[in-house]
Amino acid sequence: MMPARIANLDEVGRRRANIGGVVLRGASWIEQLVAYVFSPEHHGSARDPVVRLSIGTLLVVLVIVWQGRRIARGRVPELRAAGALGTIVALFLVLLGTWSA
Repeated sequence: MMPARIANLDEVGRRRANIGGVVLRGASWIEQLVAYVFSPEHHGSARDPVVRLSIGTLLVVLVIVWQGRRIARGRVPELRAAGALGTIVALFLVLLGTWSA
């Protein structure tokens, strides 16, 4: 199946794709917020900052690679790319928040 462009979808297809993207991004942000609230670093764990930075960097790289593969295989890559950006920005903010905690 050839990837579709947003402009080539009919109105119902565009609406459905956009709503699905918003719902998935919202769910992603909520799950990352929950993970942040319940993470040990958030509750004052004295873990080595270098280990925390290494784990966070590895996590961001893995999510970027995973999202890149999803974009390449997606039915509408433009929406996948926008969703990936939302997920990666949220993950970065959560990791930045745990770093400063």
